[in-house]
Amino acid sequence: MPRRERELAGLLLAVAVSLSGCDRLDMPRPPLRGAILILLDTLRADHVSAYGHGRPTSPTLDRLAEGGVLFEQAISYSAWTLPSMAAILSGRFPARRDFDTELKRSLVERLSDAGWRTAAFTEGGYVSRYFGFDRGFDTWSDHADMAIGLKRSLHDLASIGIETTFPAAEAWLRGNSDRPFFLLIHTYEVHVPYRRRSFAEELPRGSLNPFVDEKDVTRIRSGQLVLGDTEYAYLDALYDGGILWADRAIASLLGVLRELEIADSTLVVVTSDHGEDLGDHAPRFAADHGHSLADILVRVPLIVYDPTREFSVARVAHQVRTVDILPTILDLLGVDRDGYADGRSLVPLMEGSENSDRIAFAHLRRYGREVMALRVNGFKLIRGVSRRADAGGEGRPEAGRPLALFDLGEDPAERRNLLHTHPNRLRHMMHRVDAILEEIGEPGIAEFTVDDSAPPELIERLKALGYTE
Repeated sequence: MPRRERELAGLLLAVAVSLSGCDRLDMPRPPLRGAILILLDTLRADHVSAYGHGRPTSPTLDRLAEGGVLFEQAISYSAWTLPSMAAILSGRFPARRDFDTELKRSLVERLSDAGWRTAAFTEGGYVSRYFGFDRGFDTWSDHADMAIGLKRSLHDLASIGIETTFPAAEAWLRGNSDRPFFLLIHTYEVHVPYRRRSFAEELPRGSLNPFVDEKDVTRIRSGQLVLGDTEYAYLDALYDGGILWADRAIASLLGVLRELEIADSTLVVVTSDHGEDLGDHAPRFAADHGHSLADILVRVPLIVYDPTREFSVARVAHQVRTVDILPTILDLLGVDRDGYADGRSLVPLMEGSENSDRIAFAHLRRYGREVMALRVNGFKLIRGVSRRADAGGEGRPEAGRPLALFDLGEDPAERRNLLHTHPNRLRHMMHRVDAILEEIGEPGIAEFTVDDSAPPELIERLKALGYTE
């Protein structure tokens, strides 16, 4: 067996021991003294093996799901990072009262106020203190802080990735796990650039380079690089390799929890901010996101592992939202959220006392267009909106703007528009969108463009991720 496979097998065995040890009847279960929220950027649910993907992309996540609760239909608020992260941290569908130029309120503040030690290790870009995401965190460290610590220049920021972020978080755990803590770890692993070739080594790559970066994405988007079946297969394999790489980092983190003897008292939640289009929805946006609210972009994995409790429902089929994640963590930790949130704890679904879908609302304002989506009872409405300067900038549907209705049970790929065959359902869902808009006010976050006033490290990071030129 190759050395890398032996190392992975050892890590998985350690995870298995950690998980199974929690089931011993002769050992009392301690209360939760820690919680870790792991955000794997740009990870779509259907490429995680626990969700039925054909490749073994996520053995560690699969083990966590077996010992915890997996949510089959977790829906993000948006298809790009900035609004999605604002929704997760605030527990709300972001409106201008919640996020204007920065986040106004965060549920992490509730943890800090309750005496929990709070820390975040992120890879910057749109997950930056520049946008107020450090609210409530005693410790906030992102790519720029790590670059300074490693004595690297701004031009080396692209090299600050998962190999740096997870070890930094592990080091913090070693020095701070003696009192109740909440730890957020965010990595751009899986996001472009695609560099991991575990599944691509033996595949032909056609017109693609061995690795796919932001320059390749720009060429695909402009039509200069047209992909065929060979390229799509290679792209898929690179993307899956990134998932496996991130999964190994999580295995290492779980090993540290065991080493510190806190694995049986630490809540672990794994999710993503949004998914990725690999050319299966919009070929021009292969290896990209933020261009639509298709399910491959807004359906994300969500796994909750609480070693101190056993829940009656291991796989929740009912629809939930990423705005429910922080309210759930607060609930499991026994911290009051003080009535502030659109999201609600998922514990009743895990216990089986709740048996219905949560209404999922999504919003996207990018590339000069605005789209909203509503997912209710297996149907999905996509509605384009125009915002005019008059009447306070209210959103109105306009001729020529997208309007579509899909039956996700019969048509999960969202190919057959039922706009003209289900008029009553369409009317009902349009009214539901209007009601949500009236309740939250102007939704979403204006399309963000960096200028010379932004910190240079933020500009460099967004360039490395392909968000700016």
